[in-house]
Amino acid sequence: MKTIFKFTLALTACVWMGAATAAPPETFVSGTGTLDFQSADFRMQSLLGIRTNFLLPDGNPLPLNTAQYSIPTKSATLSFNSATISDTTGKVSFNAGNSQLSLYAVRPQEDEYGDYNYDLPVLINLVALRNITFDLSDASIHADITSYTGTADGIHLVDSFGRITVFKGIAPITDGTQGLIVDGHASGSTIGGLRLTDEGADIVLNGLYAWSGVPLDKETPGTIYTVGKTVNWGSASASGTFASSVPEASTQALMLVGLLPLLAFSRRARRTGR
Repeated sequence: MKTIFKFTLALTACVWMGAATAAPPETFVSGTGTLDFQSADFRMQSLLGIRTNFLLPDGNPLPLNTAQYSIPTKSATLSFNSATISDTTGKVSFNAGNSQLSLYAVRPQEDEYGDYNYDLPVLINLVALRNITFDLSDASIHADITSYTGTADGIHLVDSFGRITVFKGIAPITDGTQGLIVDGHASGSTIGGLRLTDEGADIVLNGLYAWSGVPLDKETPGTIYTVGKTVNWGSASASGTFASSVPEASTQALMLVGLLPLLAFSRRARRTGR
């Protein structure tokens, strides 16, 4: 009987330890975020337009755009569908799958004399950010990037650049939980603003403002490239909830209560000499 009891006790302990250690500590439940362009210098100078409802002619439309842009607030709302936790920092990276945010610029076409002809359809350059990720560990925004050009009558694909780091926070994330999961919640924001990365600047600024197809001047101070690379493009924030896979205290208590009959039976068996 003692052998059976010890085996049962050991088996129960192994099951409990396995539930506590084998499963990941947190499972993503839900989350939302925003990309706020209200303070974006380019937007304020009417050099930048933002939309989420462009129908892009690349033959690979999103099933459903999970990003929504508000013109009055100048902010895009993201609905996160997954999250990863850094093995080194323990901080969260939120991903908004099937999200699409279009940055665009417009200008009139020129006539043969180099003057703007307002009777012709306006020119449009557009850079689309898809499957947007906000990494709270280093305050960075990642996305799949494609560029388009054309007129108000229709645009066509120029290039697809794959996944890049588009924006980086001007300062580290210091608010919310700073990207860590605390009591089943993780949050943070780039309260210091966002700047384009080197790769982001090359793709976004040339995709929006290189109207002639010639790359922008990257050296001369005051050009649209040098200004665009250093100005504040806005801010980002994110928050999400996580469920713990480790048994809660109440569950652990129930498991221990389940052992009480075994303990009582063992004690009784010893007293009766069985």
